[in-house]
Amino acid sequence: MKNKLTFISIVLFVSLGLASGFAGGAQEAQGDFLSRLDTALENSGFSEKEVQQIIDAAGTRDWEGAEEADAELVAEALQLAKAERTELNAEQNAELALELALNATELRKENYDQSVVAQTIMNTVRNMIRQINEWKSGEGEENLGRMIRNTVRTEARKAAQSQEQKKGETARESAPEADKGSSSGSSARRADTPSTPGQ
Repeated sequence: MKNKLTFISIVLFVSLGLASGFAGGAQEAQGDFLSRLDTALENSGFSEKEVQQIIDAAGTRDWEGAEEADAELVAEALQLAKAERTELNAEQNAELALELALNATELRKENYDQSVVAQTIMNTVRNMIRQINEWKSGEGEENLGRMIRNTVRTEARKAAQSQEQKKGETARESAPEADKGSSSGSSARRADTPSTPGQ
């Protein structure tokens, strides 16, 4: 019985240690993202006071799943919202940053190019100014997370389609040049080939 209790104690100790290790790693990753976001916000034109308030508010949220997001992209999106006179407070900016970071991370996991992700996030904010103002004032019925997810999905499809169209246009434009070069090369080879007497 004593050995059994000892075994159970060891298992519990190891389990708690592993759980503590995972939690510590997650907190470290989240802290690293917030540190990068802090720097990115400063570089995006927010005042030192605004940055501190946003980071303080962000620190009270769970950033699990968003730790690998592009902090500079999130900061640029917040700056765009600010430039459009949404006048969000620190708590609202932190919530917006979290939702944008989560959605940007999901798009990257779905193998969207970073250029598509960046275009999507910026277009999402640009096209959501009215909804963001309604959400800020409490007039909107949807929560911010759902609004952003729905808009992000639409904008991601548009951006991906636009990118594919551009690739197709580039390929079509380069094809005639390649054919022209090939044709010129063939003509030159025919011209250089000596004729055989009697033909």
